[in-house]
Amino acid sequence: MNYRQIFNKIVAQLPVIGPHSGMEALLLAAGKKPVGALLLFKDRVNVNNPLCLAEHLQAQILDKLVEQEKLISTDITYPVEGLKDGLVCRHYAQPGKEQDLFEFAHSNALGPRHLDTEEGDQLLRKRIGDYLGYRNRDQFLWENILHSPVIPNRIKDAIARTNVTRKHAYQSDLYRQIQDEPQNEAVKQILEIHDRLRTDFDGVRQAVIDDIAAKSAENTVPENTAKPAKANFSCNNT
Repeated sequence: MNYRQIFNKIVAQLPVIGPHSGMEALLLAAGKKPVGALLLFKDRVNVNNPLCLAEHLQAQILDKLVEQEKLISTDITYPVEGLKDGLVCRHYAQPGKEQDLFEFAHSNALGPRHLDTEEGDQLLRKRIGDYLGYRNRDQFLWENILHSPVIPNRIKDAIARTNVTRKHAYQSDLYRQIQDEPQNEAVKQILEIHDRLRTDFDGVRQAVIDDIAAKSAENTVPENTAKPAKANFSCNNT
């Protein structure tokens, strides 16, 4: 283990805001995340945005895992002005997590303003971060420090500003753990996507453009290939 890895290992123990951001698909494929979600862009991919490209490509890999019954999934649809079919958010979970998948996806369909209502209280059996597999320290930072009415804003701002360093260290340590363990084919493919987007963004972008153009020419816009969980539903958030 080199100096950088030792540094990341130490700093990774500190709490992080958004600890799995950008890594959700990888952690789901590796079995290290109980529940997560990706947006489905289909033929509306912003090919100039690497995060958008990554989600589009990784969702296709996770859908194959659903077909193989190695993951379960369910969709919710958000109405968006100008989009006839709205915006679809596909929620994934590990097999056996059907109830957690339903509760988390349904709470997202209700929207943040409903979480403090009686319906929201009855729906969620635990904290949102528990569904997502966040560490207790990450949830404590968000709930009890950054949202505390007694802690000065300057302290909150300082914590938020240093989050980039803590998050990078934590995620680098997660990447190293995954790379050091036996990898299934889906994990290898997702790692390759992350690597290619860093080293050959233009090539990946053109490949996605060509793929969308080919599907449009065939008049076969990508369909939902995911095998839904028993909790499957489609909600219009109003």
